[in-house]
Amino acid sequence: MADDDAAQALQGTLSNVAELKEVLDGCDAEISDFVPSLEAIFSHMRIGVPVTMEVGDDGTETTYLSYKRIGKRWRLCTEKGVVGEPEENWTTTPLSDLPREERIEMFERMPAFLNAVVGELQEKIDQRRRVIASTKTLVDSAERFLAHQRRLNNLAEPWDASPDGSALGVFGTDHPGMTEPAEVQPGLTPTPQDDAFPGPPALPKKSGAKFPPRGQTRNLPAGTPPGRKL
Repeated sequence: MADDDAAQALQGTLSNVAELKEVLDGCDAEISDFVPSLEAIFSHMRIGVPVTMEVGDDGTETTYLSYKRIGKRWRLCTEKGVVGEPEENWTTTPLSDLPREERIEMFERMPAFLNAVVGELQEKIDQRRRVIASTKTLVDSAERFLAHQRRLNNLAEPWDASPDGSALGVFGTDHPGMTEPAEVQPGLTPTPQDDAFPGPPALPKKSGAKFPPRGQTRNLPAGTPPGRKL
């Protein structure tokens, strides 16, 4: 009887182990399904920002829980390596490929990791706002400088009083910057001072030759026909 009781107790224990193992596998499978679900949520939100949080340091290497691009996809993963070593010396493993105990440990850190995601996004926002403010100041200063330069250039150009913004002149359209003279408005009498109606040409200066008073004549050379005057 004692042997039978021991055998039955052992069978009950083994049965219990089998049942518990089945439950454990079901839990692990459910947890494993969380990995693609979280990655899909992050992808749908288009976070597009690498996030890293330290989760362990055994004195030899440091472990980080990260969200980063692996190949063409953004993945939840762990990164292990020695701080200061090149990135190629680090080991990157997607959460879906971790041993289940390690994966469970990473999921226990997931609430803190989500807070790290919020903090990283806020830091990126603050950085961009600083860039926007400094760049806006630079652009505003540059625009004011250009406006000042334009005003100086306008003051340096010849004054133009023509209604259509073109210079009036008396040299014809072949002269640089000149156009045909403007028409005179009806009822207005042009004066020599008008730009479109220049005054009479200047008379040539008098030479040094002296002429006899009016009505007098000089002694004419012999053979000069009568009635000729100078």
